[in-house]
Amino acid sequence: MFDRPHSPARFFPAAATLGALVLHALWYDFTSDDAFIVARYARHLAEGRGCVWNPGERVEGYTSIVWVLLCAGIGRTGLDYAIAARGLSFLGAAGCVIVMIRLASPLGLARNAGLAVAAPALFALSASVACWALGGLETCGFAFSILLLLFILTRHATSAPAAGFAAGFCALTRPEGLAVAVIAGLYFVTRPGRGNARRLSEYAAVLTLIALAQLAWRRAYYGDWLPNTYYAKVGHGPAVWRAGARYVWECISDNGGFAAWALPFIGPWLFYRHREAAGLAVVGLTLIAGVIFVGGDGLAMHRFIVPVIPLWLMLWIKLLAEFPGWLTRTLPRSPAGAGRVLVCVITIALAASLAFKPRAARQYLLYTEHAVEVPDWIAVGRWLHENAPPDASVACVPIGAVGYYSRLTVYDMLGLTDPHIAHREMPLGGGWVGHEKHDGPYILSRRPTYLLLGNIQVLARQLPAGDKYFAKPPNPNIAQREGDIFTPELQAQYIPAVARLENGGYLHYFVRRRAEPAHEPGGKTP
Repeated sequence: MFDRPHSPARFFPAAATLGALVLHALWYDFTSDDAFIVARYARHLAEGRGCVWNPGERVEGYTSIVWVLLCAGIGRTGLDYAIAARGLSFLGAAGCVIVMIRLASPLGLARNAGLAVAAPALFALSASVACWALGGLETCGFAFSILLLLFILTRHATSAPAAGFAAGFCALTRPEGLAVAVIAGLYFVTRPGRGNARRLSEYAAVLTLIALAQLAWRRAYYGDWLPNTYYAKVGHGPAVWRAGARYVWECISDNGGFAAWALPFIGPWLFYRHREAAGLAVVGLTLIAGVIFVGGDGLAMHRFIVPVIPLWLMLWIKLLAEFPGWLTRTLPRSPAGAGRVLVCVITIALAASLAFKPRAARQYLLYTEHAVEVPDWIAVGRWLHENAPPDASVACVPIGAVGYYSRLTVYDMLGLTDPHIAHREMPLGGGWVGHEKHDGPYILSRRPTYLLLGNIQVLARQLPAGDKYFAKPPNPNIAQREGDIFTPELQAQYIPAVARLENGGYLHYFVRRRAEPAHEPGGKTP
């Protein structure tokens, strides 16, 4: 039987799907700069300096405590913390494949090996999933935590406390996981039958205990009720919600279109009746609503939608499995086999839409830009580590690779690791999502040794110090967040400089006057 754990009908398709995921992820070979933020927090924690970005400054500049703790634990074995983060990302994606196969049973798909593996196979073909499978952030890990929770909740024999612990894991993996855990619990734990109140109270007690423990620890250690990243990135109001709606629409448009997303989510009510499938739809719609509420995301390849993709695909396969019967009932005179032929055509079209992205699409361009920039930022971090004085400080955006490899004090100009900028009241929703808050004069008041402006400007050729694009590329998003730092104070206290990096690029930056130079100033290559 297919349901047996070691059945070849399950093992070989699963192995092939995991192999496809490996190859697809290696083809993208993507690492997010934010993964190095997690890696730096993990290294400081493992070294006994605390869960901090800069030693002595307690700021929660990461999103997932689970990711930091896991990276710290793995890093203590001697593995590089950034590699640990990437490995965890892949384990999260692989875990999604395995749990999706197991979820086929409660969805009524396990009777057919092809149906059971179809959604995981499409998941492995997804360009967004492949991109983030090695991205180093908790994206795929969060998707795994949601699927694990749903799998446990759909097993009627599972105890409510066990489900509560899975819900707590989901809530700790990302902040919005708490909302997922609450919605999923209300839907699944209160299933028809006796003992609803007891099951729900046990589930809620465990989840509440875990959530309150994290909240109390955060307040005691960091002094805030919410992560600093929330204050730095998230705004509210119509402008933010419009940005979130545009973000979701962009994802839908890049992955099959509106009908391809709407039909699976309304299917459990419109085309067939299935309680577990309806529960997946409720959780998926909750996640989408949350993405709209926070205004979307500024990183590549639909990062915030990745946790929705496995739910969407499982609902698609469930809909396609039910479609021939629905078509026969609705149109009794339809040609025999027409439903199955249409199902095959739709599945092939969906696979193509998932796997192949237009090279001019905005999300793909964000990926290609980041893939070029991260190696430059790594080279900058290494150059600073080798050349800057150990007591030097750096102000820049982004901070991940530079902070991880330089090991210097690093000030984030977007406020991810700075509560002053994060808590600053500013209108959001009109610029690069999650990268809008800034305070140039405040950054100058911190007297950083080096200013790495222009998105850490690394070029193939050296610009003269007086060039209008020196550390000021013609990018409206960069101009919006860095324009207020170009003040008379900057001109009086800093001088322009250029450094040749190990990868052959030229770093254009500013160094503070009277600081011990680690380079030849004045715009000349050292």
